[in-house]
Amino acid sequence: MKFLFRSGWGESLAIARRVEAEGNVVRFCIYEPTAQTVGQGLIPKTKDFAGSVGWADVVVFDSNDFELPNEAERLRKSGKAVFGSGDFSAKLEEERILAADTARKAGIEVPEFVSFSGPNAWHKAKQFLGERDEDEGWVWKHNGDSETAATYVASNVDEMVRLLDWIASLYAKEGETPDFILSSKVEGVEVSTEAWFNGTDFVLANNTVERNRFFNHDLGEKTGCAGNVVWAYDDISSCPLYGKLLAPLAAVFKGKYNGPVDVNAIIEKDSNEPIFLEFTPRLGYDAIYALAHSITSDLAGLFADIAMGRRWQGAFKADRFFGALRLHVPPYPEEEKGRAEGVPVFGFDPEIVMKSVSPDEIRLDSSGCPEISGPNGCAFVLSADGGTPKEAMLKCEPDKSLKVPMMRYRTDLPDLLQEIYDDLVATEWVYGPPKRAFGRMDAIEDVVGGKTNGR
Repeated sequence: MKFLFRSGWGESLAIARRVEAEGNVVRFCIYEPTAQTVGQGLIPKTKDFAGSVGWADVVVFDSNDFELPNEAERLRKSGKAVFGSGDFSAKLEEERILAADTARKAGIEVPEFVSFSGPNAWHKAKQFLGERDEDEGWVWKHNGDSETAATYVASNVDEMVRLLDWIASLYAKEGETPDFILSSKVEGVEVSTEAWFNGTDFVLANNTVERNRFFNHDLGEKTGCAGNVVWAYDDISSCPLYGKLLAPLAAVFKGKYNGPVDVNAIIEKDSNEPIFLEFTPRLGYDAIYALAHSITSDLAGLFADIAMGRRWQGAFKADRFFGALRLHVPPYPEEEKGRAEGVPVFGFDPEIVMKSVSPDEIRLDSSGCPEISGPNGCAFVLSADGGTPKEAMLKCEPDKSLKVPMMRYRTDLPDLLQEIYDDLVATEWVYGPPKRAFGRMDAIEDVVGGKTNGR
């Protein structure tokens, strides 16, 4: 089959390489100007997205950034097989008020929240907080696609009031009109529940626990992802949180979107009930590499069936955990033009496509040697399987053969993600793969293919 990958920053490079290695024909097209060299020499690329649409059997969108949702919507309405984005999915991800209302109407419990917008938003928010108990915790979240300030969880009202003053100054500097919500703080354990929607039905239910802070012990700024563990269920009905968080959404997404739908929720400490936090209706950060590691049939078949509205009958492993670990160099997680460009990579064979080694901002130089292309400094995502979350994450850590100058990654995730998983099991809302001994013969075949067409 012919697949056209439409990428925001090149983040689906490794997925496109695997689809090609399975015997399909691929074109890779990046939207962001500063990321145009991502994948250079590693995948057949095109800058002519519009001219390639007619050629493709399936168009895969890897994010809801830029104009990608509008492009996907136009193609979907024209009858094209489209995967991974659209107007509805983009709005659900960006507009938190719409997301919460959508979840509530579907019967999913959401925390108390109040929205504020316009020039008087800061004053009105302080007035609202002044009427609350001083020891109440509140969460600040922007509504829409603003990146001026990140989500912040305050332990009490005074803390949130001080935060509002600071965020207001950031908005003033940017000349941006405030649009945000204050949501009541929920104590508990976070977990993501995902299934893949083919326009009518869900398949491939799975859970994810992840951390996204930059430093060990959850210190530092938030990144897209530092690492995660994914486990899938034999069938969607055996995933306890699927019936609570995703099944009610089938009617909501019907005819509007084809692709993964992730609901991030928190199992509330006191009630032991899952409380909605946010949607991720797209390929979700590095969890996609962990989940893809579990797929033992062709990954291309999964994308095609979901895009074309067919019932996927592929094979995957539901008897182990799959971890993913992000490797990066400066300036990650910030942007600084040219900082990461040209950093050499050693021990990565570009001729071999492997499940366990997913190149991110990688390209080949003029001599055919791998290097980081920039612009953010994301190098690789390493994935592995294991009998426990800890074992899966330990196996993700790079060996001495893969070397990148200034390479960094979190080293506390094996123990931390295991602890979070154990807390989730205690809630009885999740269960993992059957306990059994994992030997050397249990490892999933890693190599997908050698040199692929077009390189």
